[in-house]
Amino acid sequence: MDIINPQILTLITTYKCTAACENCCFNCSPQYSRLMSISEIKEYISTCKATFPSIKVVVFTGGECTLLKDDLISAICFCTNLGLKTRIVSNGHWGKSLETAQN
Repeated sequence: MDIINPQILTLITTYKCTAACENCCFNCSPQYSRLMSISEIKEYISTCKATFPSIKVVVFTGGECTLLKDDLISAICFCTNLGLKTRIVSNGHWGKSLETAQN
């Protein structure tokens, strides 16, 4: 039996989104409200990293992962402290103007 050594962990942090795209692969929309808590996020990352030490990257997605706000920043810092790289998948709702995108 071949052993799988995953390098990427993807967390669907919420099904809540600022949009309701007809072709959304997760069927996300503004109607959903639940977000993963920072403790849930850290627990999943810790467990997966311990189980699969080959993991090098954590991807935060959703829905819209930036709706986690400070918890997303905390999760990214948590990953960085574990030596993991991070990525986010966002529809860019926060960057409607140059000013808001820079902020």
